Amino acid sequence: MIHSCQDCGKCCMKTEMILTANEIKVILHDLNGMIETSDFCFLNKDGFYQLKNIQGVCYFFDKQTYRCKIYQIRPKGCRFYPLIYDVDKKKCTFDKDCPNPKLIYQDQDSIFKTCEHVKEYVRNELDLKI
Repeated sequence: MIHSCQDCGKCCMKTEMILTANEIKVILHDLNGMIETSDFCFLNKDGFYQLKNIQGVCYFFDKQTYRCKIYQIRPKGCRFYPLIYDVDKKKCTFDKDCPNPKLIYQDQDSIFKTCEHVKEYVRNELDLKI
């Protein structure tokens, strides 16, 4: 996978990113008591923790730099993005909000490998049957 994008920030706007309990612990530990769980996430209607949006953008998105404030410890879903698992279609797909996913995933091999990681994450860490 080539880590390159247009830095448009669309991936962090109106995010619906799911967090695992472990990802929440890592964030809290790394930020060393500066925030509480309820500051950056909430329990959604499906029973998953989800990143909060503040004024339409992810809690950790820096509007001035268009960068993630926790990039080094960002959740796996953010790392996989723009490749996501569509539960309804039961397959990996590119999120429609990303203007140019081919900048990040430039070949079929990287798409396939990352999709396998996405499915493993969905099965094992989110405990969804896929």
